[in-house]
Amino acid sequence: MSDEVPPGESDPAIGQLFGQLIDDTKSFARAEISFYRAQALDRITFYGKNLALAAAGALLALFAIILLIVAAVAALAPITGLALAALIVAAALLALAVILFLVVSRGDGRRS
Repeated sequence: MSDEVPPGESDPAIGQLFGQLIDDTKSFARAEISFYRAQALDRITFYGKNLALAAAGALLALFAIILLIVAAVAALAPITGLALAALIVAAALLALAVILFLVVSRGDGRRS
């Protein structure tokens, strides 16, 4: 019974322990916030670079498609004339666009 603290006297170690607990909790919270901030910045950098590369690839693909359309018109021009060749290629592209639209709009009702 000699280990008991007399009434009215507080154990100074309890106050120090609570103070240390509060300080450790603050340090832990700061470290966690710093970790998640660094992780988010790393992901933003990674996805930003990939998005830029994908956009560059899409732009090059668009240029290639335009070049193919111009080549199709140029290939038909000696046979049908330039205006009719342009109309034939435009009509073919429009028909392809309508078919793609119908395929997409028809769908099977599934949503992801």
